[in-house]
Amino acid sequence: MKTIVSYLRSGKKGRVSLTLEGAGAQQRALVSWSTFIVTFPHVSLRSMTGEIPATPAQLRKLGFNVVDITPIAPEAFTEQVVYSPGPYGHFVVSLFETKQELVINPRAFRRITGVSDRAYMGSVCVTREQAADIGFIFPPVETEEPTHALAI
Repeated sequence: MKTIVSYLRSGKKGRVSLTLEGAGAQQRALVSWSTFIVTFPHVSLRSMTGEIPATPAQLRKLGFNVVDITPIAPEAFTEQVVYSPGPYGHFVVSLFETKQELVINPRAFRRITGVSDRAYMGSVCVTREQAADIGFIFPPVETEEPTHALAI
């Protein structure tokens, strides 16, 4: 099971501030950038803020108390979306590890993803359905074709 961790990287001191919300309480931790990258190697080195799914083992490594955390199903968050300010007040949004990039109205993006109104750039984990609502295209899932009733 995975839980979502919010992070904010400090550019000057090389530290990462982590926030974990669960069971009605908020936990915070401050770790070095190198510890953060070793724990979450899939995070972009340019990323300054965002949300990422974390396993209990990763949370313990970062110093969180994982006893009172309600986990989220692993299949719930499967895609990472990076967003930044774009032309005319819109967001330029890209799907992590793909070449898909699009422009979306900030209100629509915040409504779909639940990102704070104060956030203007970062990354967020979303489901495939949310990513499709934003406008990203996924290849169809290949299924075995049914055999024809008259085939020998």
